[in-house]
Amino acid sequence: MGFNIIGHRGVPDSFPENSMKSFQQAKNCGLYGIELDVQITKDSKIVVFHDSTLKRVTGAEGSVSDYSYSEISKLNLLESDQKIPLLGDVLKKFQDLKIFIELKTRDEFGNRINEGLETALHNTLQNFSKENLILISFDVVAIREMKEMNLNYRTGLDIGEETRIMLDSMLKSKVPGFIDCILPQFSLLSYPEYSELNRLGKKIIPWTINDKKELNVLRTMNIDTFLSDRGCDLLREIEEN
Repeated sequence: MGFNIIGHRGVPDSFPENSMKSFQQAKNCGLYGIELDVQITKDSKIVVFHDSTLKRVTGAEGSVSDYSYSEISKLNLLESDQKIPLLGDVLKKFQDLKIFIELKTRDEFGNRINEGLETALHNTLQNFSKENLILISFDVVAIREMKEMNLNYRTGLDIGEETRIMLDSMLKSKVPGFIDCILPQFSLLSYPEYSELNRLGKKIIPWTINDKKELNVLRTMNIDTFLSDRGCDLLREIEEN
């Protein structure tokens, strides 16, 4: 069984997460695609960044939306030479890869952040082919809004331990039509009630798979696409076997 490996924020075990070098490494080693996170600056630029605050990755105070892009562009990622990239620059350089774009519309407490992100993202994407793009989020409302803006957008719903109630609901009824794929946290696959997610009729793309033991679980479930923090190493291990 062949696997399609998506580099989770690129290849973060080799280069700073969500950086151009991290994405380039994913391409160089032959990964199927990359996953990245998007937020909006004070002057409505779409940048690639995960956390709701800048502290962990840049050392700066506040959040992305507190700064203009000019200010954001001066920050370094994890004390490296890498900067926070514009989404448009990433799309131009890596449009031959599958790109999973996660909309960060809620912080870790469920509060709304990045107001206006959906519209700004939609405007940015007008200049790019939709063929290799998948828009994903933990926020089902954001996903629905993107689909309403353009029915050609492919969309996916992220589901973690904290939001598994969404998965329960879909198993009892059906998956909303505006969702094209489901991205469950890997730990959820160990729950007996989720052992047959494929029967939902949607592509299942779990996160994050980082070792052979986890790969074997996917094999038993006939799941061939997943996100990984160490995608290049896993791909090499698969090819060697």
